[in-house]
Amino acid sequence: MRRIAWLVGLASLAVLGGVDRVHASPLKLELWGSAQNFYIPSGTTKTIDVSNGFSGYTQTGGGMPLQHQWEAESWQKPINDSIHIGATLYDADRILAWVMFSAPITGTLYYAGGTGRFGAEAHGSAVGELHIESGVDPSLIPSWFTGMTATADTFVSDGRINGYYTTLTITPGPAAPVPEPSSVLVFLAAAGCVGYRRLRRA
Repeated sequence: MRRIAWLVGLASLAVLGGVDRVHASPLKLELWGSAQNFYIPSGTTKTIDVSNGFSGYTQTGGGMPLQHQWEAESWQKPINDSIHIGATLYDADRILAWVMFSAPITGTLYYAGGTGRFGAEAHGSAVGELHIESGVDPSLIPSWFTGMTATADTFVSDGRINGYYTTLTITPGPAAPVPEPSSVLVFLAAAGCVGYRRLRRA
């Protein structure tokens, strides 16, 4: 019977191994960097409690007023900037891992002649590059932290004076697949039968 229990336990680990390991300490996610005219200022950060997971993060920043000498002619100019955003994952004791997002932001800034009005369309997207700290068990890193994506979208607000804004969105990576309960039971039953047959033969 001990052999059967051992085999069933081993099978359980094999089936459920794809599920994130529960972390004993509180987990924090710290964001820093810049994207277009959106900045998380140097020396300050955005810290999020992710002990129960991470559903994403969105913030709009910038707001630089666009002012230009009145012109009768319309024109457009290219927007060429970049995303440089970092995300650090840590618990109560240490840094576990960090992700860096780097990508170009490209688009166009428009001026409507005779109106003094501006418009903009610019976009950039980057998949984070994962770095796990030395000595950290990779199984402690939540699945959502792997494959995170950062996107930046630039737009111009309406109003008497147009504002030049950027919206930063950070999306979690795909969650680890959770096996269906029925498939787990079938697998464990099969493993138990195999163990029982081997025990009888012995």
